[in-house]
Amino acid sequence: MKTFKDRYPEMRDGDGELEAIVLELDRMGQLIRAETISPLHDERIARALHERAAERARHDASGWFPRRLLARHRSLAFVAIVVVSLVAVVGAAYATVPTLSRVFEMGAATNVLTQNLGTRVDRSQSVAGYTMTIKRAYADANRVLIAYTIRPPAGQRHWNLAADNLTVTADSGVSLPTQGYVNSGEIGLPNATLHAFDAGGITGDPKEIHLHLTVPWIDGMEQLEAPPTPSDQQRSARGTDRGLPVTGPSGSIAIDPANAPNGVQDPYVHDFRVFGPLTFDITVPFVTGHEVGVHQQVNAGGVTLTLERVVVSPTETRAYVSGLTPAQSHYVGAVLSGAGWTGEAVDGGSSSVQYSDGTTEFSYFGDFMDKHGAWTFTVSTLPGAGNSAPTGTWTFHFTVP
Repeated sequence: MKTFKDRYPEMRDGDGELEAIVLELDRMGQLIRAETISPLHDERIARALHERAAERARHDASGWFPRRLLARHRSLAFVAIVVVSLVAVVGAAYATVPTLSRVFEMGAATNVLTQNLGTRVDRSQSVAGYTMTIKRAYADANRVLIAYTIRPPAGQRHWNLAADNLTVTADSGVSLPTQGYVNSGEIGLPNATLHAFDAGGITGDPKEIHLHLTVPWIDGMEQLEAPPTPSDQQRSARGTDRGLPVTGPSGSIAIDPANAPNGVQDPYVHDFRVFGPLTFDITVPFVTGHEVGVHQQVNAGGVTLTLERVVVSPTETRAYVSGLTPAQSHYVGAVLSGAGWTGEAVDGGSSSVQYSDGTTEFSYFGDFMDKHGAWTFTVSTLPGAGNSAPTGTWTFHFTVP
Protein backbone atom coordinates (compact mmCIF):
# COMPACT_ATOMS: atom_id res chain seq x y z
CA MET A 1 0.00 0.00 0.00
CA LYS A 2 1.40 3.39 -1.00
CA THR A 3 2.15 5.86 1.76
CA PHE A 4 1.26 9.52 1.67
CA LYS A 5 4.84 10.43 0.67
CA ASP A 6 4.78 7.82 -2.10
CA ARG A 7 1.66 9.36 -3.65
CA TYR A 8 2.76 12.97 -3.17
CA PRO A 9 6.58 13.11 -3.37
CA GLU A 10 6.41 16.85 -4.12
CA MET A 11 5.20 17.61 -0.60
CA ARG A 12 7.70 19.28 1.65
CA ASP A 13 8.33 17.94 5.12
CA GLY A 14 7.06 19.91 8.07
CA ASP A 15 4.02 21.52 6.45
CA GLY A 16 1.37 19.91 8.62
CA GLU A 17 -1.46 22.24 7.64
CA LEU A 18 -0.98 21.64 3.92
CA GLU A 19 -0.62 17.88 4.46
CA ALA A 20 -3.94 17.82 6.33
CA ILE A 21 -5.66 19.66 3.47
CA VAL A 22 -4.18 17.30 0.87
CA LEU A 23 -5.32 14.29 2.87
CA GLU A 24 -8.87 15.68 2.96
CA LEU A 25 -8.74 16.35 -0.80
CA ASP A 26 -7.54 12.81 -1.43
CA ARG A 27 -10.33 11.36 0.72
CA MET A 28 -12.89 13.59 -0.95
CA GLY A 29 -11.69 12.50 -4.37
CA GLN A 30 -12.12 8.84 -3.42
CA LEU A 31 -15.69 9.54 -2.25
CA ILE A 32 -16.56 11.35 -5.47
CA ARG A 33 -15.02 8.65 -7.68
CA ALA A 34 -16.91 6.02 -5.74
CA GLU A 35 -20.14 7.76 -6.72
CA THR A 36 -19.05 7.67 -10.40
CA ILE A 37 -19.11 11.45 -10.80
CA SER A 38 -17.06 12.30 -13.89
CA PRO A 39 -14.14 14.67 -13.28
CA LEU A 40 -15.30 16.40 -16.47
CA HIS A 41 -18.55 17.28 -14.66
CA ASP A 42 -16.59 19.17 -12.01
CA GLU A 43 -14.54 20.94 -14.68
CA ARG A 44 -17.68 22.05 -16.54
CA ILE A 45 -19.12 23.48 -13.36
CA ALA A 46 -15.91 25.34 -12.65
CA ARG A 47 -15.77 26.72 -16.18
CA ALA A 48 -19.37 27.90 -15.87
CA LEU A 49 -18.18 29.93 -12.86
CA HIS A 50 -15.54 31.58 -15.05
CA GLU A 51 -16.83 35.13 -15.49
CA ARG A 52 -14.90 36.58 -18.38
CA ALA A 53 -13.43 40.04 -18.64
CA ALA A 54 -15.96 41.03 -21.31
CA GLU A 55 -18.81 40.06 -18.99
CA ARG A 56 -17.39 42.18 -16.21
CA ALA A 57 -16.92 45.13 -18.56
CA ARG A 58 -20.62 45.04 -19.42
CA HIS A 59 -21.52 45.10 -15.71
CA ASP A 60 -19.05 47.92 -15.02
CA ALA A 61 -20.71 50.10 -17.64
CA SER A 62 -23.85 50.33 -15.52
CA GLY A 63 -21.96 52.09 -12.70
CA TRP A 64 -23.55 50.06 -9.92
CA PHE A 65 -23.97 46.47 -8.86
CA PRO A 66 -27.38 45.05 -7.94
CA ARG A 67 -27.12 42.94 -4.83
CA ARG A 68 -29.44 39.98 -5.26
CA LEU A 69 -29.09 36.44 -3.99
CA LEU A 70 -29.22 34.79 -7.43
CA ALA A 71 -28.64 37.72 -9.76
CA ARG A 72 -25.87 39.67 -8.01
CA HIS A 73 -23.25 37.48 -9.71
CA ARG A 74 -23.87 34.61 -12.05
CA SER A 75 -21.15 32.61 -10.31
CA LEU A 76 -22.86 32.65 -6.92
CA ALA A 77 -25.93 30.89 -8.26
CA PHE A 78 -23.73 28.17 -9.68
CA VAL A 79 -21.77 27.93 -6.42
CA ALA A 80 -24.99 27.16 -4.58
CA ILE A 81 -25.78 24.43 -7.10
CA VAL A 82 -22.31 22.95 -6.79
CA VAL A 83 -22.39 22.81 -3.00
CA VAL A 84 -25.91 21.39 -2.82
CA SER A 85 -25.25 18.74 -5.46
CA LEU A 86 -22.03 17.54 -3.86
CA VAL A 87 -23.56 17.42 -0.38
CA ALA A 88 -26.38 15.31 -1.79
CA VAL A 89 -23.84 12.85 -3.16
CA VAL A 90 -21.41 12.46 -0.29
CA GLY A 91 -23.58 13.46 2.64
CA ALA A 92 -22.15 14.63 5.91
CA ALA A 93 -18.63 13.58 4.95
CA TYR A 94 -18.37 16.60 2.65
CA ALA A 95 -19.00 19.00 5.53
CA THR A 96 -15.76 17.89 7.20
CA VAL A 97 -13.55 18.98 4.29
CA PRO A 98 -11.71 22.22 5.11
CA THR A 99 -13.21 25.17 3.29
CA LEU A 100 -9.87 26.04 1.68
CA SER A 101 -9.57 22.63 0.06
CA ARG A 102 -13.21 22.86 -1.08
CA VAL A 103 -12.64 25.98 -3.15
CA PHE A 104 -9.54 24.56 -4.81
CA GLU A 105 -11.57 21.48 -5.72
CA MET A 106 -14.49 23.60 -6.97
CA GLY A 107 -12.08 25.78 -8.97
CA ALA A 108 -10.50 22.79 -10.74
CA ALA A 109 -7.10 23.53 -9.19
CA THR A 110 -6.53 20.76 -6.66
CA ASN A 111 -3.01 20.18 -7.98
CA VAL A 112 -1.98 23.58 -6.61
CA LEU A 113 -2.34 22.03 -3.16
CA THR A 114 -1.36 18.44 -3.90
CA GLN A 115 1.83 19.54 -5.70
CA ASN A 116 2.49 22.42 -3.30
CA LEU A 117 2.53 24.96 -6.11
CA GLY A 118 2.57 28.71 -5.69
CA THR A 119 3.31 30.10 -2.27
CA ARG A 120 1.72 30.29 1.16
CA VAL A 121 1.05 33.90 2.10
CA ASP A 122 -0.93 34.01 5.38
CA ARG A 123 -1.22 37.78 5.56
CA SER A 124 -4.23 39.38 7.22
CA GLN A 125 -5.92 42.75 7.40
CA SER A 126 -9.06 43.72 9.30
CA VAL A 127 -11.79 46.31 8.94
CA ALA A 128 -14.82 46.78 11.22
CA GLY A 129 -14.17 43.38 12.83
CA TYR A 130 -13.90 41.43 9.53
CA THR A 131 -10.52 39.78 8.94
CA MET A 132 -9.39 38.91 5.44
CA THR A 133 -6.42 36.55 5.13
CA ILE A 134 -4.63 35.83 1.87
CA LYS A 135 -3.84 32.14 2.34
CA ARG A 136 -2.21 31.05 -0.90
CA ALA A 137 -1.30 32.53 -4.28
CA TYR A 138 -0.38 30.84 -7.54
CA ALA A 139 0.60 32.16 -10.98
CA ASP A 140 1.25 30.56 -14.34
CA ALA A 141 1.05 31.59 -18.00
CA ASN A 142 -2.76 31.20 -18.01
CA ARG A 143 -4.12 31.84 -14.53
CA VAL A 144 -3.35 33.70 -11.34
CA LEU A 145 -5.18 32.18 -8.38
CA ILE A 146 -5.71 33.98 -5.08
CA ALA A 147 -7.11 31.92 -2.19
CA TYR A 148 -8.31 33.81 0.86
CA THR A 149 -10.57 33.52 3.88
CA ILE A 150 -12.78 36.12 5.53
CA ARG A 151 -13.64 35.74 9.21
CA PRO A 152 -16.76 37.56 10.48
CA PRO A 153 -16.94 39.19 13.91
CA ALA A 154 -17.61 36.73 16.72
CA GLY A 155 -21.24 35.81 17.16
CA GLN A 156 -22.41 37.17 13.79
CA ARG A 157 -24.68 35.01 11.58
CA HIS A 158 -22.86 35.96 8.39
CA TRP A 159 -22.09 33.88 5.29
CA ASN A 160 -21.14 34.23 1.62
CA LEU A 161 -18.34 36.59 2.65
CA ALA A 162 -16.26 37.49 -0.40
CA ALA A 163 -14.13 40.28 -1.81
CA ASP A 164 -15.80 39.90 -5.19
CA ASN A 165 -14.37 43.25 -6.32
CA LEU A 166 -10.76 42.16 -5.71
CA THR A 167 -8.37 43.68 -8.25
CA VAL A 168 -4.87 42.41 -9.03
CA THR A 169 -2.11 44.41 -10.70
CA ALA A 170 1.23 42.89 -11.71
CA ASP A 171 4.52 44.73 -11.12
CA SER A 172 4.67 45.48 -14.85
CA GLY A 173 1.57 47.65 -14.38
CA VAL A 174 -0.71 45.15 -16.11
CA SER A 175 -4.15 44.87 -14.52
CA LEU A 176 -5.26 41.24 -14.61
CA PRO A 177 -8.89 40.69 -15.78
CA THR A 178 -11.00 38.74 -13.32
CA GLN A 179 -12.30 35.33 -14.40
CA GLY A 180 -14.67 34.83 -11.49
CA TYR A 181 -14.49 33.01 -8.19
CA VAL A 182 -15.86 30.12 -6.14
CA ASN A 183 -16.85 30.53 -2.51
CA SER A 184 -17.53 28.10 0.32
CA GLY A 185 -18.45 28.55 3.95
CA GLU A 186 -21.00 28.19 6.70
CA ILE A 187 -22.96 30.76 8.69
CA GLY A 188 -20.83 32.34 11.40
CA LEU A 189 -17.60 30.64 10.29
CA PRO A 190 -14.71 31.85 8.11
CA ASN A 191 -15.60 31.71 4.41
CA ALA A 192 -13.00 30.68 1.82
CA THR A 193 -12.78 31.98 -1.75
CA LEU A 194 -10.65 31.04 -4.73
CA HIS A 195 -10.51 33.94 -7.18
CA ALA A 196 -9.07 33.45 -10.69
CA PHE A 197 -7.47 36.08 -12.91
CA ASP A 198 -6.35 35.98 -16.55
CA ALA A 199 -2.55 35.93 -16.72
CA GLY A 200 -2.36 36.17 -20.51
CA GLY A 201 -1.14 39.77 -20.30
CA ILE A 202 2.03 38.83 -18.40
CA THR A 203 4.86 38.69 -20.93
CA GLY A 204 8.41 37.43 -20.90
CA ASP A 205 9.76 34.61 -18.78
CA PRO A 206 9.76 35.90 -15.18
CA LYS A 207 10.77 33.59 -12.36
CA GLU A 208 8.41 35.40 -10.02
CA ILE A 209 5.91 38.22 -10.19
CA HIS A 210 4.95 40.90 -7.69
CA LEU A 211 1.21 41.42 -7.28
CA HIS A 212 -0.68 44.31 -5.73
CA LEU A 213 -4.11 43.31 -4.41
CA THR A 214 -6.79 45.90 -3.66
CA VAL A 215 -10.13 45.22 -1.95
CA PRO A 216 -12.39 48.32 -1.86
CA TRP A 217 -15.04 46.43 0.12
CA ILE A 218 -16.15 43.05 1.47
CA ASP A 219 -19.60 41.74 0.58
CA GLY A 220 -21.64 39.26 2.57
CA MET A 221 -25.07 38.10 3.68
CA GLU A 222 -26.59 37.91 7.14
CA GLN A 223 -29.15 35.42 8.39
CA LEU A 224 -31.62 37.32 10.58
CA GLU A 225 -33.61 35.95 13.48
CA ALA A 226 -36.51 38.31 12.66
CA PRO A 227 -37.54 40.69 9.89
CA PRO A 228 -35.47 43.90 9.71
CA THR A 229 -36.66 46.81 11.83
CA PRO A 230 -37.98 50.07 10.30
CA SER A 231 -34.61 51.67 11.02
CA ASP A 232 -32.97 48.96 8.89
CA GLN A 233 -35.41 49.73 6.08
CA GLN A 234 -34.74 53.47 6.31
CA ARG A 235 -31.00 53.03 6.50
CA SER A 236 -31.05 51.00 3.26
CA ALA A 237 -33.79 52.86 1.37
CA ARG A 238 -31.39 53.65 -1.46
CA GLY A 239 -30.25 50.06 -1.69
CA THR A 240 -33.69 48.60 -2.27
CA ASP A 241 -33.86 49.86 -5.86
CA ARG A 242 -30.25 50.45 -6.91
CA GLY A 243 -28.26 47.89 -4.96
CA LEU A 244 -25.63 48.76 -2.37
CA PRO A 245 -23.53 51.90 -2.83
CA VAL A 246 -20.07 51.38 -4.30
CA THR A 247 -18.31 53.87 -2.01
CA GLY A 248 -18.41 54.63 1.68
CA PRO A 249 -16.22 55.67 4.63
CA SER A 250 -13.65 53.07 5.64
CA GLY A 251 -15.10 50.67 8.18
CA SER A 252 -18.70 51.68 7.50
CA ILE A 253 -21.35 49.07 6.69
CA ALA A 254 -24.20 49.39 4.18
CA ILE A 255 -27.24 47.09 4.34
CA ASP A 256 -29.75 46.10 1.68
CA PRO A 257 -32.68 43.90 2.86
CA ALA A 258 -33.94 43.36 -0.71
CA ASN A 259 -31.69 40.55 -1.89
CA ALA A 260 -33.90 38.15 -3.81
CA PRO A 261 -34.46 38.11 -7.60
CA ASN A 262 -36.81 40.68 -9.14
CA GLY A 263 -36.73 42.91 -6.08
CA VAL A 264 -38.63 40.46 -3.85
CA GLN A 265 -37.64 41.06 -0.24
CA ASP A 266 -36.59 38.24 2.02
CA PRO A 267 -37.37 39.42 5.56
CA TYR A 268 -34.90 37.04 7.17
CA VAL A 269 -31.79 37.62 5.03
CA HIS A 270 -30.07 40.77 3.87
CA ASP A 271 -26.95 41.75 1.95
CA PHE A 272 -24.33 43.99 3.45
CA ARG A 273 -21.12 45.66 2.37
CA VAL A 274 -18.14 46.55 4.59
CA PHE A 275 -16.03 49.35 3.13
CA GLY A 276 -12.24 49.12 3.20
CA PRO A 277 -9.99 49.47 1.45
CA LEU A 278 -7.70 46.54 2.19
CA THR A 279 -4.41 46.14 0.29
CA PHE A 280 -1.84 43.37 0.02
CA ASP A 281 1.52 43.17 -1.77
CA ILE A 282 2.79 39.65 -2.44
CA THR A 283 5.48 37.92 -4.49
CA VAL A 284 4.54 34.69 -6.27
CA PRO A 285 6.65 32.16 -8.22
CA PHE A 286 5.66 32.19 -11.91
CA VAL A 287 5.28 28.98 -13.94
CA THR A 288 5.71 29.72 -17.65
CA GLY A 289 4.58 26.26 -18.80
CA HIS A 290 5.14 25.87 -22.53
CA GLU A 291 3.67 27.42 -25.64
CA VAL A 292 3.37 25.73 -29.03
CA GLY A 293 3.02 27.95 -32.09
CA VAL A 294 0.86 25.88 -34.46
CA HIS A 295 -0.39 28.36 -37.12
CA GLN A 296 -2.25 25.61 -38.98
CA GLN A 297 -5.25 26.26 -41.26
CA VAL A 298 -8.16 23.88 -41.95
CA ASN A 299 -11.18 24.54 -44.22
CA ALA A 300 -14.58 22.92 -43.68
CA GLY A 301 -17.99 24.00 -44.96
CA GLY A 302 -16.46 27.02 -46.63
CA VAL A 303 -15.04 28.34 -43.34
CA THR A 304 -11.29 28.45 -42.71
CA LEU A 305 -10.12 28.24 -39.11
CA THR A 306 -6.55 28.68 -37.93
CA LEU A 307 -5.18 27.11 -34.76
CA GLU A 308 -2.73 29.84 -33.84
CA ARG A 309 -1.15 28.52 -30.66
CA VAL A 310 -1.61 26.34 -27.60
CA VAL A 311 -0.45 27.39 -24.13
CA VAL A 312 -0.03 24.62 -21.54
CA SER A 313 0.33 25.34 -17.82
CA PRO A 314 -0.22 23.26 -14.66
CA THR A 315 -3.78 24.52 -14.02
CA GLU A 316 -5.14 25.18 -17.50
CA THR A 317 -4.47 24.66 -21.20
CA ARG A 318 -5.67 27.18 -23.77
CA ALA A 319 -6.08 26.83 -27.53
CA TYR A 320 -6.35 30.03 -29.57
CA VAL A 321 -8.30 29.88 -32.84
CA SER A 322 -8.91 32.57 -35.45
CA GLY A 323 -11.63 32.60 -38.11
CA LEU A 324 -14.74 32.45 -35.91
CA THR A 325 -17.09 35.40 -35.48
CA PRO A 326 -18.31 36.20 -31.95
CA ALA A 327 -21.69 34.60 -32.74
CA GLN A 328 -20.13 31.49 -34.26
CA SER A 329 -17.86 30.91 -31.27
CA HIS A 330 -20.91 30.10 -29.12
CA TYR A 331 -22.06 27.31 -31.46
CA VAL A 332 -18.93 25.19 -31.63
CA GLY A 333 -17.26 22.82 -29.20
CA ALA A 334 -13.63 21.82 -29.10
CA VAL A 335 -11.90 18.63 -28.01
CA LEU A 336 -8.20 18.29 -27.23
CA SER A 337 -6.73 14.79 -27.24
CA GLY A 338 -3.57 12.74 -27.36
CA ALA A 339 -2.42 9.18 -26.87
CA GLY A 340 -4.80 7.70 -24.28
CA TRP A 341 -6.32 10.96 -23.04
CA THR A 342 -9.06 13.42 -24.00
CA GLY A 343 -9.97 16.87 -22.73
CA GLU A 344 -13.24 18.52 -23.73
CA ALA A 345 -13.56 22.30 -23.55
CA VAL A 346 -15.49 22.96 -20.37
CA ASP A 347 -19.19 23.68 -20.90
CA GLY A 348 -18.89 22.37 -24.46
CA GLY A 349 -16.93 25.42 -25.52
CA SER A 350 -19.88 27.77 -25.04
CA SER A 351 -17.84 29.65 -22.44
CA SER A 352 -15.12 30.36 -24.96
CA VAL A 353 -13.68 33.87 -25.03
CA GLN A 354 -13.22 36.04 -28.12
CA TYR A 355 -10.57 38.74 -28.02
CA SER A 356 -10.33 42.04 -29.86
CA ASP A 357 -7.77 40.59 -32.28
CA GLY A 358 -10.40 38.10 -33.51
CA THR A 359 -9.01 35.00 -31.81
CA THR A 360 -11.23 32.68 -29.81
CA GLU A 361 -9.85 30.96 -26.72
CA PHE A 362 -10.92 27.47 -25.72
CA SER A 363 -9.96 26.46 -22.20
CA TYR A 364 -9.25 23.10 -20.57
CA PHE A 365 -8.89 22.82 -16.81
CA GLY A 366 -6.47 20.24 -15.51
CA ASP A 367 -2.78 19.45 -15.68
CA PHE A 368 -1.61 18.47 -19.18
CA MET A 369 2.04 19.34 -18.57
CA ASP A 370 3.17 15.72 -18.92
CA LYS A 371 1.22 15.10 -22.16
CA HIS A 372 3.96 15.19 -24.77
CA GLY A 373 4.02 13.99 -28.36
CA ALA A 374 1.17 14.04 -30.89
CA TRP A 375 -1.90 16.13 -30.01
CA THR A 376 -5.18 16.54 -31.90
CA PHE A 377 -7.48 19.56 -31.65
CA THR A 378 -10.99 19.17 -33.10
CA VAL A 379 -13.55 21.96 -33.49
CA SER A 380 -17.09 20.93 -34.45
CA THR A 381 -20.60 22.37 -34.55
CA LEU A 382 -22.56 21.75 -31.35
CA PRO A 383 -25.88 19.82 -31.60
CA GLY A 384 -28.89 22.10 -31.94
CA ALA A 385 -26.83 25.09 -33.05
CA GLY A 386 -28.65 27.95 -34.75
CA ASN A 387 -28.48 29.15 -38.34
CA SER A 388 -25.51 31.41 -37.62
CA ALA A 389 -23.39 28.42 -36.67
CA PRO A 390 -20.62 27.26 -39.02
CA THR A 391 -21.20 23.74 -40.27
CA GLY A 392 -18.38 21.23 -40.28
CA THR A 393 -15.51 19.69 -38.37
CA TRP A 394 -12.04 21.20 -38.25
CA THR A 395 -9.23 18.85 -37.14
CA PHE A 396 -5.69 20.00 -36.37
CA HIS A 397 -2.65 17.81 -35.67
CA PHE A 398 0.49 19.10 -33.96
CA THR A 399 3.28 17.99 -31.65
CA VAL A 400 3.99 19.12 -28.10
CA PRO A 401 7.69 18.67 -27.23
